[in-house]
Amino acid sequence: MEDKLLVDNKLYAIEVGHTNSNRIGYVKLKADRIIVKIPSKISKHEQFSMYRKLIAKAQKYLQRHKNIESLEKPEIDFYNKQTVEVMGRQFSINIIEIDSKTSKAAIDGNAITIYLSSSLSKERASSITSNLARRAISTIILPDFISRIDQFNSQFFQSNISTVRLKDNSTNWGSCSRKNRINLDFRLAFAPDKIRDAVIIHELAHTVHRNHSKKFWDLVYSIIPDYKERRRWLNENKHKLVPGYKFDGVS
Repeated sequence: MEDKLLVDNKLYAIEVGHTNSNRIGYVKLKADRIIVKIPSKISKHEQFSMYRKLIAKAQKYLQRHKNIESLEKPEIDFYNKQTVEVMGRQFSINIIEIDSKTSKAAIDGNAITIYLSSSLSKERASSITSNLARRAISTIILPDFISRIDQFNSQFFQSNISTVRLKDNSTNWGSCSRKNRINLDFRLAFAPDKIRDAVIIHELAHTVHRNHSKKFWDLVYSIIPDYKERRRWLNENKHKLVPGYKFDGVS
């Protein structure tokens, strides 16, 4: 497999890893590298085929967007003794090192305890801490997202929604599969309500129109006439969607 990709005279390193999923792989784009995750449980032939498709997808995206640095979203770090406000709730993060090869998170109300393997490097420990904290918080706030989706869906779309998940997306704010599985970026939890609603409406509109046709946009704008302004705000302020940042004048 290739370990580098040249796009418009810029060389990107390719990092390949595996997921525990049976079928689903994904690609994440960074300023200087492409991260590819492939299911470990599929055949070598299928892995290579998926790798090629994901690299082609990344290449197409990079060719459309010349400055990937401007598209990157901030990393969200969580640390010991941290208090985080998310959608009006206060979460406390506590880290306890344990003599184990695996790490895990436990939720008690709004208190999140990360049991962190003491064998991890400092960089790896930070990454796992943030990932476990994000997943724990997502578990608690997901019903709020689902409630908002159900409200809009009942009012405007009447679609059959399969599942809703919060994920750590690198290049989009949301997605909707052909089976109406809606994925939303966890960072939206730190956005003002009207901004979050714009992304939700966008993905729900895809349950009616699968592409970005005129009918799709007519539907979106019929519900949110100022959709374009909301999305512009989101793209301009994405680096502020982190714990502790307060937005003034936007609700």
